[in-house]
Amino acid sequence: MRMRQRLTLCVTRRSLVTSKSFVHDPNGNVTERADFNNDNIVYEYDENNRLLKKTYPDDSEVSFTYTPTGQRETVTDVRGTTAYVYDLRDRLKEVTNPDNTKISYT
Repeated sequence: MRMRQRLTLCVTRRSLVTSKSFVHDPNGNVTERADFNNDNIVYEYDENNRLLKKTYPDDSEVSFTYTPTGQRETVTDVRGTTAYVYDLRDRLKEVTNPDNTKISYT
């Protein structure tokens, strides 16, 4: 049985009311976020509470993968995949962007 908890936040600024609603899973992860238009972003997690996927109201998605040590390995969205490489001490060594440009760290 999955327990879900909803939290709603309302902010008023100069007669403009903004509302966001959040749904959490039993581990405290945000699984849904809705704004005042009721546009939902849905979040999915793995068994280690790492974010695997975000799905936006237009059905576009961002997905994430991780190394065996838990570092983010890839992020894939409509632009393509961004890949992260780490050294033996798990420090970020290189980022390859969807356009294949690379950023190296020393």
